[in-house]
Amino acid sequence: FAFELMFSPWDADRLRAAIESAARAERAAWVLSNHDFERLASHVGAENVRAAAVLLLTLPGAAFVYQGDEIGLVNGPGVDPPLDRAGRDRLRHPMQWDARPEAVFTTGTPWLPLVDPEERNVEDQRGDPGSLLELYRRLLELRRGLGSGFRLLDAEPGVVAFERGTHTITVNTSAEQRPAPAGETVLATHEG
Repeated sequence: FAFELMFSPWDADRLRAAIESAARAERAAWVLSNHDFERLASHVGAENVRAAAVLLLTLPGAAFVYQGDEIGLVNGPGVDPPLDRAGRDRLRHPMQWDARPEAVFTTGTPWLPLVDPEERNVEDQRGDPGSLLELYRRLLELRRGLGSGFRLLDAEPGVVAFERGTHTITVNTSAEQRPAPAGETVLATHEG
């Protein structure tokens, strides 16, 4: 597991260093969040979840998506008394399948309350081409055809860039727009 990536701040230089270090093993399993640490949307911010998805799902090797990251689920509130002695309740809220109060997760009462099922749930995002869920689906399809090989590339400040087979992947970690590399754009996270 390349936990270096998960523990890196959302900064191109730091991400690149984490990727470079883990990629040397040539058998990295990439992870950006899990049930013990910040959810992806809380860690990188809502404005960066699409770019983080591209980064995670285009790196070579196995990629692990923590349930809820594909719909942008954020950390939730803890409960009193806490269920987890280590204080991780806010990271472990159930998956939100639809907007109902129990979110089709259970017919009973979930062990932790749902975070915001009326705003983020699978049913509302399924089939919406602009949704985060559909971006994850497109990335999973694209991932199959990326080919072997991996090489980090020099890039503008705020950008992580690498080659996978014949594809060039660029991820903008900055708040400013950056130009896309020359060539055909197969998938973009934002318009423009």
